[in-house]
Amino acid sequence: TFSPSSTTLGATYTPSAGDIASGSITLTLTATNACLNTVDNVIITITPAPTSSAGIDQVICAGSLVNLNGVVTIAGGGQWTTTGSGFFAPNDSALNAIYVPRNADTTAGTVTLILTTTGNGKCIAVSDSMVVIIESKPAANFAHTPACINGAINFSDVSTVANGTIVSWNWDFGNGTSILQNPANTYTVLGLQTVTLIVSTTAGCSDTIVKTIFVNVLPV
Repeated sequence: TFSPSSTTLGATYTPSAGDIASGSITLTLTATNACLNTVDNVIITITPAPTSSAGIDQVICAGSLVNLNGVVTIAGGGQWTTTGSGFFAPNDSALNAIYVPRNADTTAGTVTLILTTTGNGKCIAVSDSMVVIIESKPAANFAHTPACINGAINFSDVSTVANGTIVSWNWDFGNGTSILQNPANTYTVLGLQTVTLIVSTTAGCSDTIVKTIFVNVLPV
């Protein structure tokens, strides 16, 4: 269809689905209200538009690399760019490049990677983006109530993480285990006991802490 109308010399033509499917169209301009009606034609070839797919969003741990697997079609290639300060290896034109985040990316906690088509012929370049969330390594830590033989000892998770969310806790009390965030445990033996806590984030970033506690007799 012509916009605003077929009688406007500077009109815009929008191809139909049939035009696109056929691959070419012929537009005819006819002079009117003239001594002699004249006609001129122009053939327009329609090629498929390029596409770009950067891939799905990723969540990684600080210090990890981002493995890319971009896909472009109807284009000669693609080029990666970043909103962060990292770099692409071996280069930004490799669709399966590796993105290496820098400290500023880790501090920000997120970076967007954009894949733009190149070698587009007469078509306009298109882009697609993916968001990479960079989670920090957590710092495992815990506290506990007084440890007495045959009495329940309450353990409290006090682990922290700058970027990310801790989602799992694995406790080893030496005489049992737990996956609760704040469990309790009872010892039936006096003396030193080793307690281990491993915490992990959504991205699988983990940290381990080992503490030794002394189990006393119950006060009388």
